[in-house]
Amino acid sequence: MEIKDKYLSVSNCENSDIITFIDGGTYATMKDSKGEREVINFKVSNGRYELIYTPASTATKELMKAWGRETENWIGKKFQVKIIDSMSFGKPTKLIFPIPIN
Repeated sequence: MEIKDKYLSVSNCENSDIITFIDGGTYATMKDSKGEREVINFKVSNGRYELIYTPASTATKELMKAWGRETENWIGKKFQVKIIDSMSFGKPTKLIFPIPIN
């Protein structure tokens, strides 16, 4: 049996992968070094597995530009993965930047 990841992340995807939204997302509370914050978790598919995608705020803004603020309208929409260099808490990191397809 293959052990699969639960979350979509830079460790389990590559540039140009196509990801499809399965649901309109649910709010969740996430804890980090700055305390608690509200995030949106989406069920997505990479064509092989169903995963959870928690987009960074810049990624969410890019998706809203393409498809609007009502995330139920994102169901069935696809994006292409672009892995970019970024800074998080003053440290270099990589993150998924979505390129909306439709």
